[in-house]
Amino acid sequence: MKNNIEHIKAIMQVFIESETVFTSLTDVMSKYPIQGDGNNDFVHHYLLLIENGFVSNRAGEFSYSKFGLTSCIGETNFRFSNAQIRLTAAGHEFYDTLISPSFTERLADFKDQPIEVMKDVGKELITSYLKKKFDIE
Repeated sequence: MKNNIEHIKAIMQVFIESETVFTSLTDVMSKYPIQGDGNNDFVHHYLLLIENGFVSNRAGEFSYSKFGLTSCIGETNFRFSNAQIRLTAAGHEFYDTLISPSFTERLADFKDQPIEVMKDVGKELITSYLKKKFDIE
């Protein structure tokens, strides 16, 4: 499955709009605005957020079940639980990158790149944008 930065941003937006520190996986799923290939689209992009350290759970442990996902034996689908999850500091920083004007203007240039590349390039774009805006250097 291809990565879609708009889908990643949509999941992150649910965390950003939450009024509590932790939110439940079921709440995130219910507010995920993009309809796709059943739950596969959501799970794919949610796993990318977990694997890149953008989402954490109350236990601070890395286990898909601690993030509310349980793989069904013999099936490709997951079962979901009401795990309490939050966007990490790195997740907030990446979200800020995704919504920054300098990033969105150039999104088409590197939207198919790995998340790590988008994170690094986005950080450089924001730094460059702010330096120009505040006439630094």
